[in-house]
Amino acid sequence: MSRSLAGGFATAVDAAHLDAFPLVEMQLTSGTLYLSGTSFDVDWDGHTWQAALGLGTIEPVIETDTEQPGLSFTLSAVPSSAIALGLTEDVQGLTVIVRLAAVVAGALQVDTNCWQGLLDVMTIDDGADTAVVRVTAENQLIAWEEPAGLRMN
Repeated sequence: MSRSLAGGFATAVDAAHLDAFPLVEMQLTSGTLYLSGTSFDVDWDGHTWQAALGLGTIEPVIETDTEQPGLSFTLSAVPSSAIALGLTEDVQGLTVIVRLAAVVAGALQVDTNCWQGLLDVMTIDDGADTAVVRVTAENQLIAWEEPAGLRMN
């Protein structure tokens, strides 16, 4: 299986210097959350991706060497007033998409096929004024390891 990059993003990758940042889309039941790994909001694909640089991190989660790696998303400095959503939202099994973006010659170029998976477990560490929200996600390829639901007799 081959994977190709969009023309503009392929050009960006070939450049001598590349400033890339993630665009994270979490398709929650209460509405889709759009986050950008920049210090400013980004408008792309008809949505405003909220700045999360310095507040958000993405880390790999590898449980065994035979599994597809998952990701752990952390959002720090979340106002306590916004925690109610996290306490009521059931995120397990919801889609998360990670895209890689770069600005080339003043234009935003996006790799739309970077990583896709399903949200798994959310934890909230609530502080006095702010909280830290962590959610893990499994790679969509984990579905290949699940047994088929067909049974014949």
